[in-house]
Amino acid sequence: MTIATIIGIICYLGYLGEIAKSLAHFIAIAICFVSVPIIAVLTTGKFYIAREPDPNTTKDKQVCCICENSFEGPDMAHCPVYQGPICSLCCSLDTRCMDACKPHGRFRVQLRDMLSRILPSKYLDNVDSRIGRFLGTFCVISLLTGLLLALIYYQMHPVQLSEQTMLSDALVSLYFILLIIFGVIAWLFLLTQDSREIAQHESNRQTTRLIKEVEAHEITDKELQGAKESAERANQAKSRYLTGISHELRTPLQSISGYAQLLSQQNEINEFQTKGLTIIRRNSEYLADLIEGLLNISKIEAGRLDLYRNHINFYDLLDQIEQMFEPVASANNIDFSLLRSDNLPRYVTADEKRLRQILINLISNAIKYTDKGSVQVDVRYRNQVADIRVRDTGVGIAKNDLKRIMLPFERVRTTDVPNVNGTGLGLTIVRLLTEIMGGELTVTSELGVGSEFRVSLLLFETDTQDSTHSIIEGITSYQGEQKTILVVDDEAIHRGLISDLLQPLGFRVLEAPDASVARDMLNTPIDLFLLDISMPGENGFSLAEHIRSVNLKTPIVMLSADAEEQHLTSDKPDKVYNAYIVKPMQNQTLLTQITQLLSLTWEHVPTDSQAADINLLDTDSVNTTSKAKVGPEKNLNIENPIFKKQLPNTIVALLLELEAHLSIGYVKGIKSIMAELSIEQWPDQQTVNDWQALVANYQYSQLTDSIAPYLPVNNNDE
Repeated sequence: MTIATIIGIICYLGYLGEIAKSLAHFIAIAICFVSVPIIAVLTTGKFYIAREPDPNTTKDKQVCCICENSFEGPDMAHCPVYQGPICSLCCSLDTRCMDACKPHGRFRVQLRDMLSRILPSKYLDNVDSRIGRFLGTFCVISLLTGLLLALIYYQMHPVQLSEQTMLSDALVSLYFILLIIFGVIAWLFLLTQDSREIAQHESNRQTTRLIKEVEAHEITDKELQGAKESAERANQAKSRYLTGISHELRTPLQSISGYAQLLSQQNEINEFQTKGLTIIRRNSEYLADLIEGLLNISKIEAGRLDLYRNHINFYDLLDQIEQMFEPVASANNIDFSLLRSDNLPRYVTADEKRLRQILINLISNAIKYTDKGSVQVDVRYRNQVADIRVRDTGVGIAKNDLKRIMLPFERVRTTDVPNVNGTGLGLTIVRLLTEIMGGELTVTSELGVGSEFRVSLLLFETDTQDSTHSIIEGITSYQGEQKTILVVDDEAIHRGLISDLLQPLGFRVLEAPDASVARDMLNTPIDLFLLDISMPGENGFSLAEHIRSVNLKTPIVMLSADAEEQHLTSDKPDKVYNAYIVKPMQNQTLLTQITQLLSLTWEHVPTDSQAADINLLDTDSVNTTSKAKVGPEKNLNIENPIFKKQLPNTIVALLLELEAHLSIGYVKGIKSIMAELSIEQWPDQQTVNDWQALVANYQYSQLTDSIAPYLPVNNNDE
């Protein structure tokens, strides 16, 4: 273009004749087409080809990574910036890449190379500086401006001297004015160009760093994924190990607990033997609870922890706890006391197993971490809420460790803390069970003084205890024809235990060591199957399915030392068994299931306080799984003027949620709603303070009455 422009101007000025002057435009265009191949030949394509063609490039079409159009392989180039094939149009229009594929092809670099042959190296930096580039640009602009004005002067052809003088003075003045303007423009242009290059370089640098960071994150993600999979495999292995250990420990516990229950019902034993058998029985139950505690966290995380509401004898439960820990505390020279308020009800509604587990874990921890002094359990009851406090004079807990001790497998280990045995799961289980049961767990502690763990739980008072929890004593037989029960278990001791329990009561007990022997006995009239699940060869589930496949409607009770096995078939619509009992089982639990499934009426030894016949068939309320339900459903009457005009929807929602929490005694939820009402200052701060005082004193019935006028009308009359 430069060559064509110079020759075109020379022709236009007439230096090459009148014909060339007339055809100056066409000559300039023709020179453009001629000079391109001439320059390519003279420079061997140095300024045209960015890189040598790749001999491995296929002729298959490739997609441009910018415009996403398809072109043949030889017409594409690999862009090092975009990391993909790019077409020539996108390559020529892109300015972000700063010609990364041909860094020596830029004019500035080529000019520096050319000047390096003329000027010493110490002057090159000055020439390539911002001032040097400004002077060079300004000189080129000045020269072009001068040539343009000279061409104008020549084109006008002034004849008279006065006209020549006036035109030259005007053009000279215009020239200097344009120099000032072009100088400012040139300086701004250089500043803009430098800023753009700096910004582009910084953008490229940050992009490169971001790409490297993304690649590093991908590597880290792969490593984390691998670590996660390893952790999951380890966790599964741990769960399988704990399940196996649980199964192996429950098996001998079944024999210990079962025979202790049988022997304690004999009339020939003395008081000392009775006390010893009671201790064996209680501690076997305690050990069974500890074993189940190992599996509780995984159950809770999987959402498979069932809660049962039973009518339990609260006095007997506390007596058992006292009898269990008093010898342990005495052996460690610790004063142990269990205090009860005068208004403590005898019978309450709760999950006896979970409540016992909470008490055992708290008291066990208190005794473990108390070297001297006392451990005191204070049980109070007010407004259907049990307030259980376990105080000790042990080593105490630092404030920074109060939250950490609630985490799984976390234990405080310092020089002042005794090294005690344990899994580190006790307090975690207590916290999770308390929250699931709608209660609240709080801890206060001081180093060197002691600790206090406080549990608040809603325990509804009831009049009587469940029939299943009454001790089955004095049973001699049952009314009606003799019943035949088949016991299938690979453990001979377990079969013998069940036989020793049932045969004196009039049952005909058949035994089978495995499923194959049991299959051969199916032709015998059988009234009830007791099947162990884990057996060599065919398991209990498979045997139960076979029994159903031959159209036998006989009731089936599954016996297992692993509570998790119940979930293998409990979700199936065609469940093949009628009941499921976890070992070590209570004898009364087994008798209760037999009573239900065979509709038995028991014969008892007559006493002064009970009739000769007691029908244990009424067991509809046994172990009913409690399903969490957030209060009664409300059919809001939007025509209620109080609800429509005075209560915002947010307040209505809070009040309904508060009513639901009050109905189930969810302490933490009640306190949370009261905190939100305090922030809203509704209905007024004084009323909120009065309500909070009721909450602090567990006066839930009074609080329910207080919020009732503000609740929307319920149109569900039924």
